[in-house]
Amino acid sequence: MNKNSFYLILALMVSIGLMSCEKHDPNELDAKTLYENYCAGCHGDDGSGRFLRSVPANVKTEKSFSEIVHQIKNGSSEKHKGQKMPGFSELSDQQVKLIASYLLKISRQ
Repeated sequence: MNKNSFYLILALMVSIGLMSCEKHDPNELDAKTLYENYCAGCHGDDGSGRFLRSVPANVKTEKSFSEIVHQIKNGSSEKHKGQKMPGFSELSDQQVKLIASYLLKISRQ
């Protein structure tokens, strides 16, 4: 393979990679994707929490739907081992409700 062919193949691979990294409109994301983007980093994909980082499991919550919505939007005033959950005020009410519904759904599984 000559040098020009190598660079052509490399450019093609980068182009394909960039196409798969397209940004999504947050208003078009489904509940699972919203949960993965805003919650899973701390609480885990399955909601089991991060014991070593002192993040509680959110699937074991006894909070009501409206309490979960409020906490996602505004954060938590409760400290868990010195940490507080941040609020996600940039999310629309509909997005927050989707996340809360998804959390309750995985809690029942």
